[in-house]
Amino acid sequence: MSGSRPGRKSKGRRKAHTIRFPEELYADLQKDAAAAGYTHFGDFIVDVVAAMRDTKQWPRPDHLQERLRLSA
Repeated sequence: MSGSRPGRKSKGRRKAHTIRFPEELYADLQKDAAAAGYTHFGDFIVDVVAAMRDTKQWPRPDHLQERLRLSA
């Protein structure tokens, strides 16, 4: 069955995750992905995150959302 399936070659097991980007950031990232030659936005995002992981230079949150108290 190898080679008989249409589409891109498998990249191995993956885990799906939905991210809600701020609209302006999303537009900028779309442009960055296209400028870098990516045809699949998800591939670009995975590569960006992997590169950040390799550098161990994680961004720090500039705000911490206060937890809401639970009510009965």
